[in-house]
Amino acid sequence: MKKMLLLVLLALPFFAFAQDCSGRIKAAQASKAAGNYRLALAQFTAAASYCGEGRRAEIEKEILGIYDRIEQLKEEAVTAQKIAKTETEKAISSEKIAADALVEARKANLKAQVALDSLNIALDNLGQANADKVRLILAEVERNQRELNFDAAVDKIKTAKILRALPDSVDRAYQNLSRALLSHAQVDIQNGKYKSALARIKSAGELNVQSDAVAAAYQALQQFLLESAQMDILNTNYDAAVEKTNTVYTLISSPDTVSSIYFEIAFCFLEADRLDRATGLFDTIAQLRDNNAARASLRELAGKEPAQKAQLLRQIRQQIDSQRNSRLLSRYLPTRFGSIPSGTLVLGGDNRDKAKGNCQAMINHFSLGVNEVTFYEYDLFCTATNRSKPSDNGWGRGQRPVIDIDWYDAVEYCNWRSRQEGLQEMYKIDKGSASDTRNWPVTCNWSANGYRLPTEAEWEFAAGNGEKHNQFSWGNEIPIDQKNGNLADEVAKTKFPDWEIFKRYTDGFAYTAPSGSYQPNDFDLYDMTGNVWEWCWDSYDKNYCNNNNNPSKSSGADRVLRGGSWGSFPKDCAVSSRFHNKPDTRNFSIGFRLAKN
Repeated sequence: MKKMLLLVLLALPFFAFAQDCSGRIKAAQASKAAGNYRLALAQFTAAASYCGEGRRAEIEKEILGIYDRIEQLKEEAVTAQKIAKTETEKAISSEKIAADALVEARKANLKAQVALDSLNIALDNLGQANADKVRLILAEVERNQRELNFDAAVDKIKTAKILRALPDSVDRAYQNLSRALLSHAQVDIQNGKYKSALARIKSAGELNVQSDAVAAAYQALQQFLLESAQMDILNTNYDAAVEKTNTVYTLISSPDTVSSIYFEIAFCFLEADRLDRATGLFDTIAQLRDNNAARASLRELAGKEPAQKAQLLRQIRQQIDSQRNSRLLSRYLPTRFGSIPSGTLVLGGDNRDKAKGNCQAMINHFSLGVNEVTFYEYDLFCTATNRSKPSDNGWGRGQRPVIDIDWYDAVEYCNWRSRQEGLQEMYKIDKGSASDTRNWPVTCNWSANGYRLPTEAEWEFAAGNGEKHNQFSWGNEIPIDQKNGNLADEVAKTKFPDWEIFKRYTDGFAYTAPSGSYQPNDFDLYDMTGNVWEWCWDSYDKNYCNNNNNPSKSSGADRVLRGGSWGSFPKDCAVSSRFHNKPDTRNFSIGFRLAKN
């Protein structure tokens, strides 16, 4: 009988594989209803592999029901044995009914034994079949894992769990697969493949075996995305920053972190004239912060002209987060200016002997930016005007002074800043009158109220602390102990051994330093000596007296540079030192700062 039962068991899978998914399940359900649990288990097991994830829960419930019924039958058999024992005891104690009771007891005992034998045979055969199936599945899981086909591995290992065979092996496989998923997710994070990392961490979470490790992986991914989004903002890749911040929002419950990043991106979208993108992000921020008043204001933008829409968006930006808005204005569109008083400057003289000067210049009261224009400011301008961003030479962007820009770049930036704030443009650039695209005549409207470059005399007066006419912006002493500015120093000497430097002086940077890293001068101006050379308005004339507020209209003439740079020798860093270059010259030591009437 056992041989016949085994032959039937071996033949049944071939019949089951010939049916479709629903047919397989119905056939298994019919066997179950008929009480043929062995056949039903085999059919449901085959159906689980055939039907896949879609009906796995249904099949697993059926299988669990059969196992529960088998346990019930076991209990009934045990109960029958107890009854048989009781009947036997009664037969022994009662002489009158001993014979009949003994016969009935033997019959009950025989039935119970037959039931148990049949069930044990069926379970042994089914258990062996399931164990063989699990071994095959685990081998495929391991192969999928080696091939990095994690989706298939996760799907198959779930099937192995349903079969309830080799539980220790299945648990080890779950642990190994979870570790592999998290390990490769970490590699993906290091390589910037955050979407792949997220998918693998989610798969590891579904295995539900290493909850702490999964939580740590989510935390690492979140940190990477936040840092990467900030780097995208720094590099003006605003759309990429939005996408990464959206992913961060799916990982954390608090809106504060993401709304802060959204706010900076929306700020940049607005100032780069991408008004629709700015509007959408400000609306998202208003929702995150439950700011219904801001949302109502945003709905009023419909139908407005671009200029009016931009102005209203700036008001809404202030309404949503005034403190954050102020910080970003200081970063991207700073309005901090030193107030430079009227005075007299001796051209060509020095603080020790002004008699050596050839002439004097009267300086009218004006304002000068406390910092050199930074990459934060200039990169936003490039994005808004669809122009290529200058190289940072690998030294860093952000708060460092912009470099690799020529005189025309500086002039065009001045006009753009004026337009952003609704001021009159100072410069007229005649781009159509010259075949050479970087040899344009430029004129200045000195009565306008917009941004401009300082004149050479204005720059020198401000750098030398007015009528003190100091040798350096910090005074007359050679820097030794205090860090007065970013100059050719001992750090630069390690990079350029042949350079002449300020001996025994270390400013902390081999190349450019973040703007504002050192003490300001008397007018609250930073980096007037060193860091980067600064473009001035004037055309260069060897006779300094001819440059007194020279309203030059000529094109192509050399333009004045002042202040020295991070790599300037001591003699070139003096406030009175003059330098010049072609207006289309770009290199990694030239920048500029803004002036205003």
